[in-house]
Amino acid sequence: MDGNSAPRPRGPFAKLIGFLLIAIGAFASLATNLADDPKSETPSDNGVTVCETATECATTEGEPHCLTSYGFCVQCLQDEHCGEQERCYEYRCEAKCESDAACGGDLVCLDGLCRNCSRDTDCADPGQYCYIGPDFSACQPLCTSSEECSGPGFVDGDVCRAGKCQPVPCRAAQDCLLDREQCDLGIGQCRSLL
Repeated sequence: MDGNSAPRPRGPFAKLIGFLLIAIGAFASLATNLADDPKSETPSDNGVTVCETATECATTEGEPHCLTSYGFCVQCLQDEHCGEQERCYEYRCEAKCESDAACGGDLVCLDGLCRNCSRDTDCADPGQYCYIGPDFSACQPLCTSSEECSGPGFVDGDVCRAGKCQPVPCRAAQDCLLDREQCDLGIGQCRSLL
């Protein structure tokens, strides 16, 4: 990762959480607007258009399909609803990719879409692994020393272990759970005093 890259949201659940928030917003909007005309095409305050049929979404720019099971308009339900160079992913049309080179920043091409890595096998280069930090996940070169495990996006105190930057189990004596252990600061491991 170069020093100019911004940390990216990480984790396989980021999109799921976003989808759930949209669904919750749609349900809240539906409950609030029960007295309104159910055929209304007006977006709610949170930008979600409530619908019962696809015709209610037809005038909503970029969201012509009704996800009837949840009652809100979405951009697509299947790949055929998107452009030739796009795929339907989580009800939105997203650009297709054929290789990591087509993806920007720290993203990798997974199942034809640019995504953050979530496991080592997502990284096409065998000299890389998937680093999952609190601010981003990205394919990183295998490390040879702990000095390579610092900088933007890395956790302070990460150490290079087995070629991967990893958090340490302990950074101080109180991090060790047992009374008869102390933290070996050289390797960040709790060691028995016996």
